[in-house]
Amino acid sequence: MKRILVPVDGSEASLRALRHAAQRAREGQGEVHLLHVEPPMAYEELRAYALRPELEQLREDACGRVLKAAAATLAAEKVPCAEHLQRGEVAHTIARFASAHQIDEVVMGTRGMGALGAIFVGSVAQRVVHLADVPVTLVK
Repeated sequence: MKRILVPVDGSEASLRALRHAAQRAREGQGEVHLLHVEPPMAYEELRAYALRPELEQLREDACGRVLKAAAATLAAEKVPCAEHLQRGEVAHTIARFASAHQIDEVVMGTRGMGALGAIFVGSVAQRVVHLADVPVTLVK
């Protein structure tokens, strides 16, 4: 059974990648692993507006919504999936996850929620292509 990793962030680009992966999984009797990577909090000043436990709960809830929406899309397509949440630098975390979980292919969108950040540091998709040990399919 082919194991396909789809990093999801709630963007239209990740939804298109998810649909593409669902089709590939159906064709090859594969399973999809959904991965949402929560980057470290970038703005320390946000902590002044909420207590740390409240911020963590808000972030956890947001991550859960992203994963549940993606899982619901796959359930409608009758494609088996597993949901995973990791924290860390996004591209490295995706590549490490693929290696650690014996993923056969990564399918991801080319523009996610971090488009502005991509201007400054390069796209996550480009970095995953260079870091991953498995084929990476980019979906526009």
